[in-house]
Amino acid sequence: MRYQKKPHARGTPARIITDEMRDDVIKLATAGLHDETIAQVVDLSRATLQRRCRKELNKGRANCKALLAKTAMQMAISGKHPNMTIFMCKVHLRWKEPKDEYEEKDKKNYMDDLVRALAAGPVPRGQSNAD
Repeated sequence: MRYQKKPHARGTPARIITDEMRDDVIKLATAGLHDETIAQVVDLSRATLQRRCRKELNKGRANCKALLAKTAMQMAISGKHPNMTIFMCKVHLRWKEPKDEYEEKDKKNYMDDLVRALAAGPVPRGQSNAD
């Protein structure tokens, strides 16, 4: 006759994740907090939080990114933040910086010019390196 093994209760008991905890995880992830901090607030281990609340973490992070993008776009459109306007144009309109004075093939010349300028020492006020 075969004996059936009884399941042994091992480890810590499973934590019950309530709807209130899930809502808190979404709000905290929306605020941009790291998993470790969120886990401490909702009193779970980081691994348990990541394993059992993955959907809520992802939703909160998506909300955070959407809020940041919305704020950045409002700043860019307002005209009060020209740097943000330029940045958003680079991102969305694929604007690029003008090419450097030195092309890839001239990197050695750039380094030579830089060494010469550093060896010359500081430039007195009112003068430029071009003089």
